[in-house]
Amino acid sequence: MNEVKYHSVDVNSNDSYSYTFDYNSMKLPHKRSKGQDHWGYYNGEDSNFTLIPDFVVTIPSYNNSPSTFTFSPPQGSADREVNPSYSNASILQSITYPEGGKTTYTFENNSGLDNGNLEYFGGLRIKKMTTTADDVVATKDKLYEYEGGHVLSKPIYYSVTTDYVHAMRSQSWQPLLTLSLIHI
Repeated sequence: MNEVKYHSVDVNSNDSYSYTFDYNSMKLPHKRSKGQDHWGYYNGEDSNFTLIPDFVVTIPSYNNSPSTFTFSPPQGSADREVNPSYSNASILQSITYPEGGKTTYTFENNSGLDNGNLEYFGGLRIKKMTTTADDVVATKDKLYEYEGGHVLSKPIYYSVTTDYVHAMRSQSWQPLLTLSLIHI
């Protein structure tokens, strides 16, 4: 779907009004596709077999030397990172008004700092709106600037609990790891 038209007729007159909505031509995948970022926007990763990405868990040990483990789901991990090349798929690009004017939208990915690094997250926001009136060369631009923003956390797909058990063989306390994946 690249274009949608809305028609209405004023019952008190013979005037007909027509709005045209234009959308980005990049097609969205099937509704059950696993090619999506953490927030559900398309990211082009059509080869994902699951929605659960690899994750790293750091477990404190009894003797204060932490252990780090990377877990992968058995069916393979998913790339759930934002890909700005695909986030705009099928997004509204412009509205043409009955009188001939037009508003064009430019979007950008939300972004913020995560541990001091700029990262994309959580969908799209308007960067610019350009409105052109009927029979007028001049246009009106509205630019939107966003400041600050921090990634508080990415979605959590697992729950990890640790307990300590006394290992008979090594005569020391060892972490016992319980890992639960959240079904999505």
